[in-house]
Parts: sequence; structure tokens; C-alpha cells
Amino acid sequence: MIIKFLYVLMAIWMTNTVIYADNNIDILSNNCFNNGDMEKCVDLGGKYLLGESVQQDPSKAADLFARACNNNNNHGCDNLATMYINGWGIKKNTTKGIELFTKMCDKGDSMSCYNLGVEYESGENVKKNYTKAVQLYTKSCNDKFLDACLNLGLLYSNGLGVKLDQSKAVKLFVQACNGNDGKGCYMASEVYGSGLGVKKNLKMASEYALKSCLLGIKEGCDAKGIYLPSATNSMYSK
Repeated sequence: MIIKFLYVLMAIWMTNTVIYADNNIDILSNNCFNNGDMEKCVDLGGKYLLGESVQQDPSKAADLFARACNNNNNHGCDNLATMYINGWGIKKNTTKGIELFTKMCDKGDSMSCYNLGVEYESGENVKKNYTKAVQLYTKSCNDKFLDACLNLGLLYSNGLGVKLDQSKAVKLFVQACNGNDGKGCYMASEVYGSGLGVKKNLKMASEYALKSCLLGIKEGCDAKGIYLPSATNSMYSK
């Protein structure tokens, strides 16, 4: 289960992410083009990419992300890399995308490290390399990018690119869950329910499943009553 991020769509288990602020188009345009606020250029690009409050125009979005990136804005570069890899509004060029992710990761950008880790784990645009993915997820997770912690936990749980270590995997799932990552909560519930890497604890399994459900994970909603139907959910009873 992998998610890529483009700073606009914090989305799916398996794609890149894009993020933007919900501001007036005219204000965003003025701040981007007249005041030189590159974050507003990124926000405006997100609007054009998604077609929110403006006619959808991925090409214009790519131009805005490039403008921000050329002015040393990390989010602009993150997004531009994703646009290159997916061919959204710009000629597809996976080499440029990977190079840009690598450059930004080397500069300490946690989202780019995460996205690059996804590329090495999936092997879609680079040669699959689980060891490299572990290194990149670790770097991103250490910078508190929670999806990196989740993916790193999955690699430890399956012994991919690293020695299998269920105990380490559990800690990473819980770390992601404590940051309100619903998928991390669901994986923690699965682990506590099965007793892999931790002492089996059906009460904790039920509580983590409930939290994942409250954070929008359907599987957590389906599982919350399975482990211990009558359990008091202490996470929420205080």
C-alpha cells in the first residue's frame, strides 16, 4: 500500500500529493505575480490543477509550480516533479521528475524524500530498490512525515529492504497513528489483534480500529467491533 504526494491532493494509498490554501483567486494572483509570494503561486496552481473556482487548466498549474520552484520554493518543486512524472499539464518526463525529487530530498525536503521512496518501492519509474526506499522513508519519517512512517512500518513488517522486525513495525504504525494517520491506526489495530510483534491485546486492537474509523478508514469501521465488541474504548472515554 503506497501513496505518493503532490502538495494539493493529500490523497490515496498510491499516488503523489499537491496541497493548496482555499483563497480568493484574485488575491492569490495578486500575491503571486505582484507581491512575489511563491506559496500563493503554489496555492493558485493547485486551484488550476483541480479546477476549483477557475476553469481546470493543468498546463497553467504546471507553469505556476515551475515559477515557484524556480524561485526556490520547496512545495513548487515537489509539485512540479509530480507533474513531470504523471505528465499532468506538461510533457511527461520521469527522469526530470526523479531528478527533482532527489535534489529536493538532498536539501532536506521530507515530502520529496517520501515521494522518492515511493518510486523506489513501486519500481514504476526507477529500478525497484527496497533498501533505498527504507533509507528514504526513514529520512522522511524522522522529519515527522507520517505516511513515510507508515510505509516504513510496512517494509519492516514484510522484511523488504530491511531485516523483518515486527516490533519496529508496530512502533512505526503507532507513531503514525499518534499523529492522526488513520491508516497507521488501522495497521496498529491489525497488529494488536494478531499479536505480531507485540503481545496480543484485543482491547487495544478495538481502540485503534475505532480511531482509524473516526479518521475515515472504512476497514477500521468494519473491524472496530470484531476484536472486542463489548470493550470500553478508553482512548475516547476520558
